[in-house]
Amino acid sequence: MRILTFDTESSTGRVNDGSLCSIGYCVSDENFNITEQRDVIFRPIAKFRKGIIGMNGKVGLSYPEEEFYAAEKFSFWYDYFAELFASCDLIVGFAIENDVKYLRDACRKYNRKQIKYKFIDVKGLLEVYDDELKTKGLVHIGEAIGENFIAHRSDEDARLTLLTLKYLCKKHNKSLKELLEYADIKCGTVEEKTYSHMYSFSQIYEKNGFKRTARQISYLFDYAEKTAMKTPKTDRELFRKAFTFSKKIKALDPSVNLGLLEKIYEKNGKYSDGMLSANTFVYLDEEDDDLKKAEKIKATGRKLNIMSYSELKNILGDAPEEKFDYYAVILKREKERARQKSLNKSKKPQSERQP
Repeated sequence: MRILTFDTESSTGRVNDGSLCSIGYCVSDENFNITEQRDVIFRPIAKFRKGIIGMNGKVGLSYPEEEFYAAEKFSFWYDYFAELFASCDLIVGFAIENDVKYLRDACRKYNRKQIKYKFIDVKGLLEVYDDELKTKGLVHIGEAIGENFIAHRSDEDARLTLLTLKYLCKKHNKSLKELLEYADIKCGTVEEKTYSHMYSFSQIYEKNGFKRTARQISYLFDYAEKTAMKTPKTDRELFRKAFTFSKKIKALDPSVNLGLLEKIYEKNGKYSDGMLSANTFVYLDEEDDDLKKAEKIKATGRKLNIMSYSELKNILGDAPEEKFDYYAVILKREKERARQKSLNKSKKPQSERQP
């Protein structure tokens, strides 16, 4: 297997203004033996961010600005990188979404076809496999695994990304192929008109001991709640009852939660997200951290009924599991989130959007 690990740098930190100013990469085999490492800098369309008031600080660079302005434009290097990406079986990055966007933006700005490839995100693999490193950036990861590198130099960021992947494989005693298979990784893909993220199906469906991320839990529970709201009402047993669940309950099987929520709405109750807007709080067990919070709120004099998960199930009776496609729900919500982020950026005043 021929692996290309790459990283990019931007002159502004924005993904739609022609700011791509470098692509650094390492080419290796599946055993992480590096056969080529190179950093290529470009003359960006967008000027370098200087730290204007009201904006983020000056971007970090590993070369003098003058070198970038003296370099060729991305269009000069397009064929080189198109061939490089096409010659590799797998593309690897770290928190790769912006790298994907910078490269796509450069192709658009210079009226070139999008470079198509499939990729994995080492940051995403850390979220699946490593609780200690999953929240850390490359600098702190380098310190943690004992590897030195030159930060903000694209080829060095790429090298450390590859070494982090090697570290993960060694830690879990798996080859790269085994690491991806065990987590049931679906590679991200970049196509002409769109791109998709990398996902772990073992994480989404909680197989092999993996757990969903907090965001995935939120997406799935929100979907279950909105779906349950459409349930026809058959009696008034829970009329004026507004339930809210602890975080531990929200993290349970989404199909089970959907069944419970449907029973609540069927009996004329409803779900309300938060103890201050609900009148009935449901906790999973005595070790549930949210139980203490509910007891404190009730102690202030607020009318809040507190019941256990088992008590709720007894009230509701049999609630069938309502199976649905977790991956499809998460994918849709991620696309909505990305679209909203893009809209929010476009609404910023002109003075905040351009350096």
